[in-house]
Amino acid sequence: MKVMKKRTEESVQAGKNQHSIERFAFFLTMSFLIIHVMTCLWVLIAKVNPNVSQDWIREGGFQGSSSQRIYIAACYYVTSTCTTVGYGDIHAFNTTE
Repeated sequence: MKVMKKRTEESVQAGKNQHSIERFAFFLTMSFLIIHVMTCLWVLIAKVNPNVSQDWIREGGFQGSSSQRIYIAACYYVTSTCTTVGYGDIHAFNTTE
């Protein structure tokens, strides 16, 4: 009887651990997805609005940069905005941003 009770407790604990791992994986997946979508929107706002004289791409010196470098800079901005209090060296320059 004791052996059966111990095995049952072990399987319940293993189920809890599995559930925790699944929830953490879901959290990470959703975090990366949200950061990616927000990054794409941040780049889109700056690229679609050409009649604005100041935006974060021009003011940050990213006009001639590759798309990958602009994406990484935007991802940095979105991540720092979502996880910290301050913006750092990249920030919004107009009302739309």
